[in-house]
Amino acid sequence: PITQNRFLMKLYKQYLKERCQQELYCVPHGFLTYEMVDAHTLYIADIYIEPEYRRTGLATVMADTIVKQTGAKLVLGTIDPNVPSAHDSLLVLLAYGMVLDGYDHNLLRLKKDVK
Repeated sequence: PITQNRFLMKLYKQYLKERCQQELYCVPHGFLTYEMVDAHTLYIADIYIEPEYRRTGLATVMADTIVKQTGAKLVLGTIDPNVPSAHDSLLVLLAYGMVLDGYDHNLLRLKKDVK
């Protein structure tokens, strides 16, 4: 099963790169998808943490790792308010230090300046 999971994540990484021009960062118990909008702006498209590992700080560690690797000065995120997990997602991004930046195309936009 572990080999199969690695293979599936490899396929998903290729899919994201080809279709969305996004990168995939995986750790045990979670993953994050992202893209650099410009030289200093990181857009985090998705973060997924297995339910039993949520509220452990893993999402913060993952985001901080990608911020450091990319040298981003601005981090962007979006939330679809119509999905069941929207409230929890908003709380996570606010706890990460993001602030509301607007609403368009049915998405809440958030941002965080990196010091």
